Amino acid sequence: MIRQIELRNFRNYETLSLAVDAECNLFIGNNGQGKTNLLEAIFFTSMLRSFRTARMAELKKIGSRGFYIGTKAVAGTGLARWYEIDYNNNGRRISIDGKVSPRSSDLVRNFRTVAFLPDDIGIVTGNSGLRRRFVDMFLSITDPHYLVSLHHYLSALQMRNAVLKDSRADMGLIAAYEPIMAKAAAYVADCRREYAARLALEIGTLLEGFYNVSSGFSVRYRSDTEGGIEAWHNKLAAERRKDRLRGFTGFGLQLDDFDFILNDKLLRHYGSTGQCRLISLVMKMANVNILAAEAQGNKDKIIVLVDDVTGELDDATRQAFYRVIGQAGQLFFTFTSLPGDDYFRHAAVFQVNNGEITPVSSSNQVNNG
Repeated sequence: MIRQIELRNFRNYETLSLAVDAECNLFIGNNGQGKTNLLEAIFFTSMLRSFRTARMAELKKIGSRGFYIGTKAVAGTGLARWYEIDYNNNGRRISIDGKVSPRSSDLVRNFRTVAFLPDDIGIVTGNSGLRRRFVDMFLSITDPHYLVSLHHYLSALQMRNAVLKDSRADMGLIAAYEPIMAKAAAYVADCRREYAARLALEIGTLLEGFYNVSSGFSVRYRSDTEGGIEAWHNKLAAERRKDRLRGFTGFGLQLDDFDFILNDKLLRHYGSTGQCRLISLVMKMANVNILAAEAQGNKDKIIVLVDDVTGELDDATRQAFYRVIGQAGQLFFTFTSLPGDDYFRHAAVFQVNNGEITPVSSSNQVNNG
């Protein structure tokens, strides 16, 4: 569980030193004050990625040269560790307990984070890249080999594409990257396929729990290559000349997609806004269930971030949501005003105002204006 958060020049925080001791934490403030930025910093510590942008430079405070995130986390054994990320124009430096770590994998998965965000509906309704990113980020925190394999594939893909753009390049040089891509792609595709099946099962079970009827929900993983390493290698070899004419690799993991289907209808084309929003919420709830099952009762490593997404839920769905996320060891919520749900009666409350966070000793003292 997180016990201390230190920020310097991160988004609208010039400096922040925040102690958090509670399991459930509420951050209250008007829009644009920095509530989501705090959740983003926590998520970044767990994933080395933002849930908003792929551009690291966007995370630093305007006018600054870089940013710093320091997080003190305490395990169930009582062992405290400091995780630090220092980013500037020279790159990124990761430290654990004051010792520089050359590998990002040393930081990722120390605690596993699920973030519920207003823009989650885009995973269902948006482009395929959003769905791949959702799947890749989750599998990266549950399977260390997945993250390594995906990195190997994308690195080899980038180099192969660079060679394909050169009309003078030897075909043998193009082929040199294919064994790496084939091995990595076979593993990643298998993981994606297995996850799609498990996600569909978890979402279906949750929906049936809401409405006590069969959900008719499924997830279809779409890839243009089936089979193991040999199948991927054969496909790469068969497409080599076409790829050379195109100047890029015309198939592969980077083009895969996931279809969310409800009652035989593709949600992103035929689902209502309400249906798509509900599925996007339940999809993240399903991830919490998966993490909780893998944790086998050790909830300390699971952190849930909720960025003002419960306001439009009906009471039954909201209570089911609280039950599912209660499997996490620590919860961070943002609201524009203090919620009235009894669920938060023991929560720690903080006021957020223009990049400053103040603990509130009583919920009655929160400025809801």
